[in-house]
Amino acid sequence: MNVIADESKIMEASVLMERARVLSSTLINGYFEQDIESPKDFWKLTGFYYDSARVITETVLSLVYDAEQLLDIALDESTAKGGVVNG
Repeated sequence: MNVIADESKIMEASVLMERARVLSSTLINGYFEQDIESPKDFWKLTGFYYDSARVITETVLSLVYDAEQLLDIALDESTAKGGVVNG
């Protein structure tokens, strides 16, 4: 099945997904890969670092949600216009 959809919405969703991918990498490298060798290293997971990780996570979730919305709109518009072609 081929789907004819609004390219601009798909490109916009792709950009949002790439931004989410980059932020996810930042989160992994900056927070989840901290070397915690003893309880005295717990500070690396609290305070500023924890808040920063939370903000990045919320941003990633927001970007993914926005991308999903764009893709849903593009698909709905395509279906409404008869853009689904079997083949």
